[in-house]
Amino acid sequence: MSVGSRPIDYSKPFELGRACGMKSDGWAAKCLAGAGVGLLAVAGVRAYLRRRPKGYRRPTWRALPEGDLLQQGFKLSRVPEDLDFIVIGSGMGGLWLSAALTKCGYKVLVLEQHYIAGGCCHAFSQNGVEFTPGIHYIGDIDMAKGLLGAVGDPKFQADWHQLGASDDGGLYDKALFGDREPIFLRQGRDAWYAEMCKHMPGKEKLLKGWLAALDEARKAYMPLFFAKAWQPWTQWFWLRLCCRAGLKWAGKTVHEVIQELGGDEVDEALLTFQCMDHGETPRTASFPVHAMIVSHYMNGAWFPKGGPLSLARTLTSTIFKGGGAVLVRAPVQQIQVTNGRATGVQMKKKDVVLNCRKGVVSAAGLDATIHRLLSPEDVDQYLSEERDFMHSLGQGTSCLSAFVTVKGNAKELGLSDHNVWFFPKPPSVGYSLDEITAESRANAAKMNSTEGNFFCFIGAGSLKDPECMEQHPDTIALEMITDAEAEPFLALSDVESHRRTAEYKGHKKQLEERFRQILLAVYPKLEHHIINIDVSTPLSVDFYLKRTAIYGLPHTPQRITSPLPRVVTKIQNLYLSGQDVTTGGWMPAVFSGALAASQILGYNPLDLMCGRTVIGGMYKVEGPPSNKVLQAQASL
Repeated sequence: MSVGSRPIDYSKPFELGRACGMKSDGWAAKCLAGAGVGLLAVAGVRAYLRRRPKGYRRPTWRALPEGDLLQQGFKLSRVPEDLDFIVIGSGMGGLWLSAALTKCGYKVLVLEQHYIAGGCCHAFSQNGVEFTPGIHYIGDIDMAKGLLGAVGDPKFQADWHQLGASDDGGLYDKALFGDREPIFLRQGRDAWYAEMCKHMPGKEKLLKGWLAALDEARKAYMPLFFAKAWQPWTQWFWLRLCCRAGLKWAGKTVHEVIQELGGDEVDEALLTFQCMDHGETPRTASFPVHAMIVSHYMNGAWFPKGGPLSLARTLTSTIFKGGGAVLVRAPVQQIQVTNGRATGVQMKKKDVVLNCRKGVVSAAGLDATIHRLLSPEDVDQYLSEERDFMHSLGQGTSCLSAFVTVKGNAKELGLSDHNVWFFPKPPSVGYSLDEITAESRANAAKMNSTEGNFFCFIGAGSLKDPECMEQHPDTIALEMITDAEAEPFLALSDVESHRRTAEYKGHKKQLEERFRQILLAVYPKLEHHIINIDVSTPLSVDFYLKRTAIYGLPHTPQRITSPLPRVVTKIQNLYLSGQDVTTGGWMPAVFSGALAASQILGYNPLDLMCGRTVIGGMYKVEGPPSNKVLQAQASL
C-alpha cells in the first residue's frame, strides 16, 4: 500500500497514521504513535516484572531424608557435593536466604552449632510442656505469610493462631503500671486510639500526632532498610538520593519525638512500654525502630500453630529438597579466606575443611563473625571498619528469663494468650520509663537479695498454640523476661569453660523467688499451682547465641543512621545476613535474608524502583514438589 508517491513503511510508528489517511504532522497520528509506544512500554515493563528471579537456574529436586529435618546431625556423608554456598547459622536470616538460593537452583549447606536448627525459633520441652524462649508473637500476618510462602515448602505451610481472637477482641498486650488502670491493646488502629484516649484524656492532639509520626517514619525508613543490600559506592548514591527523610527520622530518639509532640514523662511511658521488644529505652532508641514495632502489632498479633519451629521447618524442607542440607551440631572453627576471597569453612570437629564455589554467608551475627569466625589478621585487613563500628556502639541489652510450669485450668487461674507487661511503679512527671528501666536493671543485678522488683514481660507460649493445648490441657508454660546487664553475671562464671560458681547458683535461686513474687502479683490465683521455675541469665544467652546481647547491635540513632554493616564485605564472596544487618526481631531477620539474596542474585536499585524484587521473583517460579512425588520419581 502507498499514500501519495511514497509507499507505507509499517515499521515506523507515524506511517500507520498515514495509512489511515492522517497527515504526518497531524495530532491524531502523533497520538496514535504515542499510544503505540506506550503500549509497547507497558508490555515491556510487564514482561520485565514477570521474569524469573535474577541468577535463576532450574533446580533439581530430591526426596527428603529420613528423620526430623531440624535435627540432622553433621556427618561428612550428609554434606552435598559441589556446594555453591555455605551459610553459618540457622536463624531466620540464614534459612530464608538459603531457601531462596535453593529455589534458584543453587546447592546450599547450612551449618548450625546447636542440636536443633531454627535459631531464635528454638523451642524446648520441660515438665511435659513446650517453652518458646525466642518467639512470643508476630504481627503483620499478611507480610509474614508472604515471606514464608515465597520460598517455603507449601507441604509444610505454617498455620497461625491469633491472640485474643476468641473472646478478647484481638487483645495482644496488657500493660500494668503499679496501681494505674491496665492498658489493653487490641487489634486495629481505632481500638488502639480509643484505648489510649482513656488513659491520656485531653491528649487527642498528641495521640494523632504520634500516629502520624509512626506512619511517616515507618515509610521513610524503608529505603534506608534496603540500603544495606548495596555495594558501598551504590549505597553512597542511594543514601543521598532516596534516604534523606529516613536518615532524618533515624537520627531522632523516641524521647525527642515525644518532646516535639508536647508529651511528658507519663505520656512517654504509656506510649512506649513495648520498648523491650527492641531492647532500648525512649532516650536511646532510634525512632523508626520503635515505629516499626508499634505498627507491626497494631493490627493484631499471631503465633504459629505447632510452635515457632514450624516456621523453620518449611524453609528447611525447601533446602533439603533442592539438594542442600541443614546440619546441626556443626560448629565452625573459622571461615577460610584465600587471597581476599572466602572459599569455605574449617570445622571444629575432625579438622574438616568444606569448600564452596560461590560464597560463604555468616548469619551468626557481627560479633561472632569478627571475634570467632575470622582470623584477627583477616579482620584487621578487611573488616576493621565493621569491627571499630561495632565497638563504638557498645554492648546491646541482655536479659534474665524464667520458664515457669503451671498445673491447672488456664481460665480458672485467670491466664490467657495475651502478653502482660508488668512495671512495679507507675511513671510520673520527673520519673520516666528510662529511670524505671535503670532501676529495674539495678534490682535484677542485686546479689544476695530477694527484694526489689523489676519490670517483666510475661507470655504464656503454650496458650498461644492450640496444638500444645490439645496435647497438654492442664499444663501451662509461662515465659518471663526482663532486661539485664551482662557484666555482673559474667563476673560470676568462667564463660569459656561454662563453669558456674556457687555464688552464681545461689543468685539464680534468689532470682527464682523474685520471679515468683512478680508472677503472683500479676496472677494471685497461681499461689499453689506453680510446680517449677527455671531461670536463665546472660550466660545462657552467651552459650546459645555466642553473645550476651539478645537483639545484637544496639538500636540507637548511631547504629541506624550508619551504612554499616552491609550485606557485602571487603572479603570477596563473604556476605552477612541476620538481624545485625537490619534490626532485631523475627521479620527483620527474614528481611535480612531477602537483602542478602538480592545482592547475591544480582538485583540493583533500578530493579527495586521498577518493582522487581527478589521476594516477588520467588513467586514466579514453582516450589518443590511433594515428597511423595519425589520418592516416586526416584524409584523410576
